Amino acid sequence: MIRVGTVQGSVDLAALLGEFDLGEGPFVIVANWHCTQEGYGTDAQTLRYLLEVLPGEKIVIEAYDAARTDDPSRFSGLDLDEAQKHWEYLREQDRIFLRTTGIGEVLEEHGAEYLNITEEVWGQRVADATEVQAFVEQRYGPIGHKELYGMVPQRLWELRGQSLVNYAKMKAGRIATEIFFSLSMKNFFGLIPVPNRESYHGSQCQGLSSSIVDTNIIYCSVFKVISICEAIRNTLLSSQARFADKHTLVKDLQLAVASDKSVELDAFLVTVLGDIPENRHFLQIGSEVFGSWNSDSFPSLPSGIADRLRKIMGVSV
Repeated sequence: MIRVGTVQGSVDLAALLGEFDLGEGPFVIVANWHCTQEGYGTDAQTLRYLLEVLPGEKIVIEAYDAARTDDPSRFSGLDLDEAQKHWEYLREQDRIFLRTTGIGEVLEEHGAEYLNITEEVWGQRVADATEVQAFVEQRYGPIGHKELYGMVPQRLWELRGQSLVNYAKMKAGRIATEIFFSLSMKNFFGLIPVPNRESYHGSQCQGLSSSIVDTNIIYCSVFKVISICEAIRNTLLSSQARFADKHTLVKDLQLAVASDKSVELDAFLVTVLGDIPENRHFLQIGSEVFGSWNSDSFPSLPSGIADRLRKIMGVSV
């Protein structure tokens, strides 16, 4: 089920989510805090909309990201153990991020807990990897990056079966002459606790799709996932025209799309952004695990949003 909405605040977001059985909580929320640049991730006001909608206990999760620091280069080539030498630096950089973006204030305002995946892994507060592996593989089969079985925080493991709201950013950037989509499935990639995730991209990003699907398999096994992919206040989009700029900051598109099936949601968004979902590697391998999509059942976008996307992307929506 895919639902599309024009969202200007929490009332609209509540209406969009009204047909999904979210329960009464506690709720786990996957944010998108890749870096501080506008359009790259979940801003404070957009997070506030969601926290105002969800009742009860709320736990916002993310991992440390080198791009969220003032010196990303110090993490180049470092694995998880090597990056731990910079633990206090990352803590301080995260405090600065939460304060300067206003996100920390929003979390406090709504009594939401912030749980950092990297902190939990380094603090050895993780679920038993063998138990996680058996649980996950019983539902979806094995993953490629088996070390990820040992990177599920115990706090989250104890909440298995609860609702997880995957609050993703709708982005389309350019790498050389290709458009790269960062949508709802990609949002789980940010839960890998390594501050620099280059090794999970693989050679020329060929391994990225597998890493994305691996993280989706784990968290979709543990939780009941509802995904929201949003471009409410800001996002980054790149024209389909060859040799176009890497991306354009787009403000106030007011678009949010929700689904209980991330593969289907992302296939829909790839379509409205002017590409063919069957040609996208992450959707190809994702559909093998989670099932495919029916393009004939895709909804329409609100006309005003469709018109803006048509002009931005240079495609027929």
